Amino acid sequence: MYARLVTIRGTDVRAVVKFIAERIIPIASGHHGFEHVGVSGDPAQRIVSIVSVWDSMAHLEASDEAIAKLREEGLGTYGGEASVGVFEQTIWERIGSGPVPGCPLRIVAYSVDPAGVDANVKWFESDVLPGITATPGVTAVRHLINRETGEGRVATVYSDEAALKAAEEARAERMAASRARGVTFGEELRLQILSFHAAAS
Repeated sequence: MYARLVTIRGTDVRAVVKFIAERIIPIASGHHGFEHVGVSGDPAQRIVSIVSVWDSMAHLEASDEAIAKLREEGLGTYGGEASVGVFEQTIWERIGSGPVPGCPLRIVAYSVDPAGVDANVKWFESDVLPGITATPGVTAVRHLINRETGEGRVATVYSDEAALKAAEEARAERMAASRARGVTFGEELRLQILSFHAAAS
């Protein structure tokens, strides 16, 4: 799977959610290989994160032109500045009912040596992921990586704020173990799930 991750800062969050529902999802869902679109954000921070997932890089790239035009149209309506990243999605795991609107999530940027991407992905799957999914209140985990640059993201969704806070100590231990393996952590976003739309089965 492959993901396009768009972060819009300094924007009208509610207007973005409305535009995605009315303009982007109908177009994206009509393209071959579309899997789902997840939207999270925080009106107080005026930030929105949009992840669209595709079954292949070819299908993601085939949607680029149409989605880019809509993104520019939207920015003219709701304002803000957008950054776009494309990643391989190595993990998308849902626990229980999965993410639903209102759930808090944490998105953490990280980087590794591109030469060590495969080893780090395997280590995340075998050593890190089980600890995350066993954490009470975790409802979903997404792991993204750009194999050429070593840049990636880990997104973890929780059932509520209490579950997110209760997970802090164990998360700090996992991050320390990751740093010992050469992982560098960057920006951390604390947002809330706003909408989720999956392709028709």
